[in-house]
Amino acid sequence: MNKLKIIIITLLILLAINIFSNFNSDLELDEYSGNLKQIADNWYFKSGEKIIELSLAPVDFFEKKEIELSSNIELSISGKMDNDVFVVYSLKIAENVINLRDENAKPLWEIKKYEVIPKKCIGCRLCVPACPQGAITMVKGIAVIDPEKCDGDGTCVIGDGKRYKGCPVAAIKIRE
Repeated sequence: MNKLKIIIITLLILLAINIFSNFNSDLELDEYSGNLKQIADNWYFKSGEKIIELSLAPVDFFEKKEIELSSNIELSISGKMDNDVFVVYSLKIAENVINLRDENAKPLWEIKKYEVIPKKCIGCRLCVPACPQGAITMVKGIAVIDPEKCDGDGTCVIGDGKRYKGCPVAAIKIRE
């Protein structure tokens, strides 16, 4: 019986060490230096031959801080890759550091949540695949936005700069 307890305790300790070591590696941010590039409404980062799509803050966040982003400016970024998009935690332009997210990846700007006006929704489903967060589903033929998944980027309203041009009947608005 004592051997079984020792084996179980040893396994639990090894499991805890494994979990802790993986947790710490997630906290480390990647850093790159290169040039910013805007294509349509999307921002990209070019470092050598590597081009990375960026997840930045909304335009009004930069406007409030009186920061103007433009293509070809040199900067450094730090953050984490999430699928094929680099989530930027901070930018460094010249000597200015602009923090976009805290150490837990929480945005440092106010997130505008969106909601569907059911009476206006025509059930076209165009917004469902367009939402980069997968926050929109259909319930009884009406689009519904999950506020927990919505990151407030506004793609559902303004479009994605590609094929989706936003809600065709203006059935989505900022939540109050």
